[in-house]
Amino acid sequence: PAAPVGMPSLEFADIDKAIDKRIFVGKMPNGTGEDELRSTFEGFGALTECRMVPDRGAGSNAIGFVAFNTWSAAHRALLECDGKKQMRGHAGTSSTIVVSFAERTQNVGRGGGIAYAKGLEVSRVFVGRVPEDVSEPELMDKFGHCGTIESVTILPAKSRLRCAFVTYRFWGEAMDAVEQLNGQSLRAGAESMTVVLAQPRDKEVARGGYSAGAGAGHGGSMGGGGSRYEPPASASKRRRTDNVDLTVLMAAYAAAVNGDGGRSACDILHEQLMQAREQARGYGGGGHYQGGSSHQGGIQYQDQGVVGGSGGGDSGGQRDSARLFIGGLPHDCEDEDLASLCNQLAFTLAPQSTHLLECRVLPGKGCGYIRYATWEASEEAFVALQGRQVEGWQQVLRVQWASPRSGAGAAGGGGVGGG
Repeated sequence: PAAPVGMPSLEFADIDKAIDKRIFVGKMPNGTGEDELRSTFEGFGALTECRMVPDRGAGSNAIGFVAFNTWSAAHRALLECDGKKQMRGHAGTSSTIVVSFAERTQNVGRGGGIAYAKGLEVSRVFVGRVPEDVSEPELMDKFGHCGTIESVTILPAKSRLRCAFVTYRFWGEAMDAVEQLNGQSLRAGAESMTVVLAQPRDKEVARGGYSAGAGAGHGGSMGGGGSRYEPPASASKRRRTDNVDLTVLMAAYAAAVNGDGGRSACDILHEQLMQAREQARGYGGGGHYQGGSSHQGGIQYQDQGVVGGSGGGDSGGQRDSARLFIGGLPHDCEDEDLASLCNQLAFTLAPQSTHLLECRVLPGKGCGYIRYATWEASEEAFVALQGRQVEGWQQVLRVQWASPRSGAGAAGGGGVGGG
């Protein structure tokens, strides 16, 4: 899942590339030995490494590294010791050790893992592709091995598979769940689950950070999730020849190559990418309508911003954070078709929270973007549309969180979020 503007990536691969289940321990008194270092941290979990860095000279604090076999053990050690723990040599002073996740400098260079130095506050994981008859006790049993579960929310079935959210006490436990259970089956004979860190909620983005366990009670019924959508027969099927932003095409092409779509989609995107490179012109994405009058370049509804928990809007990058990338559309699909599908979704939220602010199909590419007024609405739309088979459309829909648009986002850019 792509993180909001200013937030680090929530992709497990990106995190694992930047840091490891290993902590850096600094500001230890000179003379601190490996035995004391080990005894300080071995109570948090099994250690795979414990070493002191050789004497760094007079006047320098001692430093060391401790590695664990789980993310939760490393994170718990950080939370309980950073700025709190004193070593024997600190006696009679107010000094404490400092603890942070050690960077994998060979991968990201010095400073490349600073965003994860103290861990994150995301403690919720999204669980996809679980059996329709799944129960909370079954999820508790499967996911409880990774840490202490604060809540389990199972979303209503929209097909033979369901989705859920599992909230842990802290981020390290959620990381263990992703590492250990993503791609595993809930039970014998069941399909492989998708387990990823859940997106932060709108109120977390508004305050510029993540909140552990936010939205623990989120759930509700999507209503009519198993129904099929039939595109309106009156929708015109015209191919538009607007020039598409090169950055958008590159992102869409990368998503197609890394996704599970057919080769033909990749070939079409590649051809369009080459044409756009030659033209070197941006796609304006212009055109707005209010009250239902459509124009070329995407449907833009009256934009009130992404509404936070307090009912306030936000700006720029935060607004883009609630955008969804929709893949698997027919190549002749248009804005009106996608908007009609979105209008058939049933939400558990108040109507003002489910306003569709943007609905845009990239011409001839088989993909597009939608954006709702709140994070909650976007999450419910994500669940309702992911893997949906629309009658008359050849491919099932693929939904991802869209990467936030850069500075001049008004030009209609926006990359495809991995996930």
